[in-house]
Parts: sequence; structure tokens; C-alpha cells
Amino acid sequence: MVEDYSFLKSVYSTGKGFDGGENLLKCHAVVSESLSESDEAVLEHLGISLIEFKPKVDALFEVHVQPELEQWLDQMEENKIVVLQNLLNYSENKINISDYSEASFSRLTQFRR
Repeated sequence: MVEDYSFLKSVYSTGKGFDGGENLLKCHAVVSESLSESDEAVLEHLGISLIEFKPKVDALFEVHVQPELEQWLDQMEENKIVVLQNLLNYSENKINISDYSEASFSRLTQFRR
């Protein structure tokens, strides 16, 4: 059964018990370099705290190291859709936004550099 949900393999392969609720949200942090354990724990606390207090929702947290992240963010104003697509590729559903217009993101992003 886990084979049908490849994104859950890492959860069950650790040997730790995991009791998922009715809804499972996965929080991804994309960083430009590896973090110390304590920094990762702080980031996990921040990410999970955005969703952990909702009823009947469990959350998982994952860090992705992307050395090109700073370069992507430098291109945000000129190539917003490409940058957002690169970040969305870390999601489970790999949403394709290449056909979206720049205007459709005006209220969805709060990017400031």
C-alpha cells in the first residue's frame, strides 16, 4: 500500500510510528545550504506551527537544499513564473504553472528582496 504513496516511504522507513490524522499537510523548506540540527529544528517549528493547531490535521516537515536558490530569487522579478515553478517542483503534485499569467500571482506572492 505504501508503494501507492511514494512520498510517505521516508516516513515509514524510519521505523518510528506515525499516526496521521484525517488530513496530512507536508511543509517544505527550500534552503541554499545545509543547516545545523538546531537551525533545522527552529525552521521545522516555524513551518509546522503554521498548520499544527488546525483540528484533524497532521503535518510533516522536510528540508531541501538547493544551492541555486539565491540565483533563482535574484531572477524573481524578471522570471517570476520560472522561479515559482522551480519551487513548486518540490511539492507532491508538481503543479505546472507555465501557462499562468504574471497577473494571476499578484495576490499570491509577497516576495520582497
